[in-house]
Amino acid sequence: MRSRSIRFELRVVWTIFLLAAVSCSALGPSFKGEAVDSKPAPEFNVIDQYGNPFQLSEQRGRVVLLFFGFTNCVDECPLTMAHLKLALTSLGESASQVEVVMVSTDPVRDSRKAMMEFLGKFNPEFLGLTGTMDELSKIWDD
Repeated sequence: MRSRSIRFELRVVWTIFLLAAVSCSALGPSFKGEAVDSKPAPEFNVIDQYGNPFQLSEQRGRVVLLFFGFTNCVDECPLTMAHLKLALTSLGESASQVEVVMVSTDPVRDSRKAMMEFLGKFNPEFLGLTGTMDELSKIWDD
């Protein structure tokens, strides 16, 4: 009986989330940097799971969802990636304007191969960024 209640609650929460996302996208232009306190994120250059260079500044004009996590995470990271996959699916064609980027917080274990396998379970277009401890610690600090 309890699991039924939990499933119902999760459905309600997820429905509210999707309705909020859809209603926000229906309100017109968004993510245009119009907020008074908005400022660009600091630039960074690392490589993605495919070995391609990733420069944040090259993403101008797109919505970039940065998530900081690691491939050996058993709870939060897979759940977040699953939610992002569903959210992008609900956006339809507008999803092409959104880039999901996971920045490794465990560069010792998060090899390009590990990132590719982990993110491939959700969406092979999600990017997984890795690099040296020095490169990544600057991104974490910023």
